[in-house]
Amino acid sequence: KNIEIIERDGLVQNAASVGAYFLDRLQDLQERHPIIGDARGIGLLLGVELVSDRASKAPFDAKQQIGKRFTAKMQRQSVIMRCSPAGRITLGPPLCITQDDVDELAAAMDSALAELESELTA
Repeated sequence: KNIEIIERDGLVQNAASVGAYFLDRLQDLQERHPIIGDARGIGLLLGVELVSDRASKAPFDAKQQIGKRFTAKMQRQSVIMRCSPAGRITLGPPLCITQDDVDELAAAMDSALAELESELTA
């Protein structure tokens, strides 16, 4: 029955098209935010890596608690998105996600990253 629903609702096609759109949005964020070392994925399995130095892909020092800080900033925007202590964000949204949903998530990430970068340079 699940496969029937996936086929009926075009969820595979949605994952491909919205996933490509989401990756584009994440790569746009990467261009604007120097703490994003990489944004990659296929379909709706996506990842973002936060780094202290983009050129060398050096991770943040554990004392900076980058994952915890990013996660808290997202939660303050009512978005549950977890970042590992090493600065890795794994995204696997529902197959029915829309481009509007992606825009909302990308805007929240943009704001959280800008705030985090401001704190790191202070």
